[in-house]
Amino acid sequence: MTLQSRNEKRLLMVAASRADECRAGRLFAEDGIEVHFCGNLSQLIQQVELGAAAVLINARIVSADYVRPLLRTLERQPTWSDLPVILVTAEERPGWLNRKPVANVTILRQPVHMETLLSVVRSAITSRLKQYEVRDLLEEQERTQAELRKVDRRKDEFLATLAHELRNPISPIQNALDLLELSQMSLQEETELREIMRRQVKQLTRLVDDLLDVSRITRGRIRLERQTIDLRDAVRAGIEASQPFIDQSDQTLEVDLGAQPLMVKGDATRLAQCVANLLNNAAKYTPAGGRVRVGAEATPGMVVLTVQDNGIGIAADQIDSVFELFRQHDTDRQRGQAGLGIGLTLVQRLLRLHAGTIEVHSDGLGQGSTFTVRLPVAVPCNSTTQDSPSPTSACPSRFRVLVVEDTPAIRTVLQRLLEAIGHEVIIAEDGVQGVEEAMAQKPQVVISDISMPRMNGLQLARRLRRHPAFNETPLIAMTGYGRAEDQAEALEAGFNHHLTKPVDIAELRRVFANLRVVETAVSTPASSDGSKP
Repeated sequence: MTLQSRNEKRLLMVAASRADECRAGRLFAEDGIEVHFCGNLSQLIQQVELGAAAVLINARIVSADYVRPLLRTLERQPTWSDLPVILVTAEERPGWLNRKPVANVTILRQPVHMETLLSVVRSAITSRLKQYEVRDLLEEQERTQAELRKVDRRKDEFLATLAHELRNPISPIQNALDLLELSQMSLQEETELREIMRRQVKQLTRLVDDLLDVSRITRGRIRLERQTIDLRDAVRAGIEASQPFIDQSDQTLEVDLGAQPLMVKGDATRLAQCVANLLNNAAKYTPAGGRVRVGAEATPGMVVLTVQDNGIGIAADQIDSVFELFRQHDTDRQRGQAGLGIGLTLVQRLLRLHAGTIEVHSDGLGQGSTFTVRLPVAVPCNSTTQDSPSPTSACPSRFRVLVVEDTPAIRTVLQRLLEAIGHEVIIAEDGVQGVEEAMAQKPQVVISDISMPRMNGLQLARRLRRHPAFNETPLIAMTGYGRAEDQAEALEAGFNHHLTKPVDIAELRRVFANLRVVETAVSTPASSDGSKP
């Protein structure tokens, strides 16, 4: 509970005497009411500003002069607020109250029965808490309206930019058509005009495709054609698509993809699209004569791709919003290349579908930008080596598979399915039993659910990865959680693959076809960090 929310449940009281304060303290404490005693009305007014559920005062310590600041405080309340005031008095109604009416005052005539006092205080606090609920609803409504106003402004900006971006390619198309009608041209001139129109039509197509792709991803209707590919091929395809724009911008492109294959599992066309968008973005925000660099390398478990430029850079307060839809950070309209603000959003969402990530770094305006993409490594299955086949790198058609699944029906069907396609299956009903079976049965592959009692699949993967015998054992997550962040979490925990239920048999076959299995030699002693897995 925050200090403010606790203050809002307090009863503020100015007692007539120390004895009254002690009696009231015991009475309210027994009833679970938090009371804050103030020495005088000035202190009480200060506490009201910090939050209160109700105010209890004795008329004996109140005079018209002293009560005026309190009345002014009550008059300044916001529209939702009507702070309950409980006045204990021997009079019928104090004169100062008649001269300055206050709406929410409850008068208790002395002597006051304790149960009556408690009942009135409880009712006042309940009434006040309802007022705070109204306040919270009003504040939430205001926040929602502010966000809607922000979205509305962004929509207007996007529509204006969309109109601008569409007119850019439409204008030369229209002008080229006019020229073809009005003047006699040589074959070379007509060819040049047609090439201009062809380029502009491609630009229009790209704009429309990007918009449709963002919509498809948002609605979950985009499908990836996943294969194990060399990421360098996708990068080269992306470079080929962006090269004309980079050349047109009079920039130098440097490429360093290394000599070794960079194997990932993904949609080659979509990954090339990501690279092209990153290159177009770099070229767009880099002045003529600038430099754009593309690099890729393999790191443990990941392939890392970087796109770096020495362009206009990104301000520190804009870094976090770079990937927001329709957000543009080029405030210099003289550049004339604002874009729709969807390219980087599309890249981020496509990479999430590949269980990948993207981040951006810039030292500030004028310092250029670096976009870093990380994708999980896909280890290709090689049945032979340059020397002779090795049992530790072979790809057998029959695997010893441990299935960890807490739902009996799924566990049984998956066991029979794997056995039907030729594998030996060991089953476990949760993560704890899964670890035990792994130690005893030495599986070549582990398939595990994520959400399970006692020990979930993420914990299971981490426990197995801590044991040196399972450093390279293929771990496959098979779960109903299919969001990009779920896939990333599974891969981070140690899984090599993430399959979403219900798993397609063809997809399962493809996963097994690409596995490189290391024979597991498990002993019961502690793992390398001194703890049992």
